Amino acid sequence: MNTDESLRELKDFSWSYYGIYYAVFFGSMVRRGFGEDVDIAVEFVVGLDLGRYSRLLFDLFDYLGTDKVDLVPIGDSTDCYLIHEVFGDSVILYMVGDDAWLRMHRRASIYEDFLIDARKLDLVGNAGRALVMRWQS
Repeated sequence: MNTDESLRELKDFSWSYYGIYYAVFFGSMVRRGFGEDVDIAVEFVVGLDLGRYSRLLFDLFDYLGTDKVDLVPIGDSTDCYLIHEVFGDSVILYMVGDDAWLRMHRRASIYEDFLIDARKLDLVGNAGRALVMRWQS
């Protein structure tokens, strides 16, 4: 699969039917221009529920003609590192008005601040050292 072909198809998809604020195309296809799967992040307006998620995922399978789609739901409990990956190199496929843009920007800003603090405080390194010390004792 290549990015240009997938991007054209994904922009024409009927996103408004699924009750989402936005859909973002990210991952290896966006970074390198080709890839094995299609990575898409979405934030549901009413929150995540299995029925809406499944319907969107299976409709994407049918629409794209492949089951190699990773659909990532974004919400308040989404991991900071994943948010950074999603919004770092991505293309917006769909967005409902300015509110969606503000939601994306707010999430990206908050999580970016966390990552800066995590690097300054060496959270991963400190956690690793604590784990090794616990294991050695």
